[in-house]
Amino acid sequence: TIAFEVSDGVKSVMIFGSAGMQENVEYPKNADLLVFPYQGCSNLEKIAADFVDKLKPDRVMFDHHEDAFPPISFPQSREKVLQEMQRRHPRTEAFFPEENAVYRI
Repeated sequence: TIAFEVSDGVKSVMIFGSAGMQENVEYPKNADLLVFPYQGCSNLEKIAADFVDKLKPDRVMFDHHEDAFPPISFPQSREKVLQEMQRRHPRTEAFFPEENAVYRI
């Protein structure tokens, strides 16, 4: 897993290339935005909510859907993911970006 923290000194973004964390790594917390991979795994909603438990971002943007390994990976229900995020983290905004839209951090 590759993770990047990008900051201008005021706002920060955590970007994960895959939906995994290493056990003994202290990841930056409280980012303004977490960019999380929307991958075709069977329990994406739980994995994403667990990431938010640990990292405590203000917002989560699900991005770069990858369904590259059927039948191991498969399309996920965006609604199911957003419902679980709302249930477990009602104060954290979670969304899927729209193509050609601009988002401010």
